[in-house]
Amino acid sequence: MRAAGESPELRELRRLPIHRSLVSPVQYVGCQREMLGLLVLFCLWVVFSVGLSVVGLVVGGTILVGGVRRLRRLTRADAQFPFVYARYYRLSDEYEAEADIDAPVVTIPASAAGSEWL
Repeated sequence: MRAAGESPELRELRRLPIHRSLVSPVQYVGCQREMLGLLVLFCLWVVFSVGLSVVGLVVGGTILVGGVRRLRRLTRADAQFPFVYARYYRLSDEYEAEADIDAPVVTIPASAAGSEWL
């Protein structure tokens, strides 16, 4: 049954909500989960390597607080940064950041101007 004022074209369109929980990354304390875990492990290593002294606790706590602040800022800028960087590092041998003198010259076809090439 058709609602009043509904056209057949609109009836064919189907709107599905995108739930935020499906697209948002898992974060703890506003930081990326994996990066925060590495930071906590590093701070614990600093504390225990000094010998559980007051100096070790102060240095480890300072690194933890400063690191969490920086990780929160990084996560706000790009929540997928660790994965992007890991992929860049893994493929860095295949895709060098600078051109060699023997690098092949790539010509862009005129039909591709303004498309995915640019």
